[in-house]
Amino acid sequence: LTLRELGLLLGEEEEGGGGSNPGRLMDAMESHSCVVVKLPREKARVLKAMWDETESFFSSSTTTTEDESSLPKMSVSEEAGSKHAVVGYASYDDGAMRFLETRLKRHEDELVPRGILRDDGIKLISAFRLLANLGRDIVATAVAAAAEEAAPDDDDAARKERAVRLVTDLVDDGSVTLGEKDTGVCMSPHRLCRYSHASAQTDAREIFGAHTDTSFVTIVPVAETNGLEVFDEMSEKWIRPELIARKDWEAAGEEESRDDADVPWYCHYVVIMPGELMQIVTRGMILSAVHRVVGVSTGDSRLSAPILLRARSKAVMDVERYFGDDEDAVGPLVRDCAGLTMEDLHDALQPGAKG
Repeated sequence: LTLRELGLLLGEEEEGGGGSNPGRLMDAMESHSCVVVKLPREKARVLKAMWDETESFFSSSTTTTEDESSLPKMSVSEEAGSKHAVVGYASYDDGAMRFLETRLKRHEDELVPRGILRDDGIKLISAFRLLANLGRDIVATAVAAAAEEAAPDDDDAARKERAVRLVTDLVDDGSVTLGEKDTGVCMSPHRLCRYSHASAQTDAREIFGAHTDTSFVTIVPVAETNGLEVFDEMSEKWIRPELIARKDWEAAGEEESRDDADVPWYCHYVVIMPGELMQIVTRGMILSAVHRVVGVSTGDSRLSAPILLRARSKAVMDVERYFGDDEDAVGPLVRDCAGLTMEDLHDALQPGAKG
């Protein structure tokens, strides 16, 4: 879908702002557990710069054991206000999986860990801001649509106002909105990943097992080498949204490809997957996406750069403020979260948590 076809509640009017018809977005999220979004050329250029920086990091900083040893190891970022918020570098399976977890330092507009990326990570910051804004819009649109389904007679303006309020207060896009309740480091990580090809004899293998994310949405820029698989709730099969994006680009024909010769095709697409927090705030209408990464036994390594759009850890789930006072329309899933900080909710959603 293009930005206009998403029917977003927020955003600029020429990009589909106003929430005129979110039906296609909701159908994709509910039935297929993801939506593939096509970006205009100027936004694709931002992602090209991000991919260039990602490739440069893994090419120059992780070539040798000595290079890797100089990188800050993955550790908890206490300024994010959560024991689950980590930053730094980690390598697994003899280097087959390599990760750099970055986060935005809220009041200084810079990335942590510092000093690893060129130009203080400005290319990643630009990409994060672009994609986090898109993610916020999608969450607001979905929350408003779910509210309309739950209480169709409710005032439309009030419903949309509550959805925007929820996104502003709870979704951590790195901005400053809660004053003293805003932590020093953003809870939403921008994760750079490198998956090397498998050594197994089979054509493909699961290298990052099936799971859901504790996020509102997980935003995955489409990669040059595909490998993301999402479980399609309607067909009950695994689908590869990156291949769907490639087919869409090819269907656009030679004219579009020629116009964007300096920007690779994959920079024009992102995959948006709903997370566990989206399932809660849409009252169970949209389920969190089950997804995995599959590696191929031959060919290039796969780079990935997902953003997990999470909640501000110190924000509180104020049910009436975000969902209204109709208890029947609110539903049990939301009511069970009433009064919890988002950090408490994050803890409760982790595997093995009691409750």
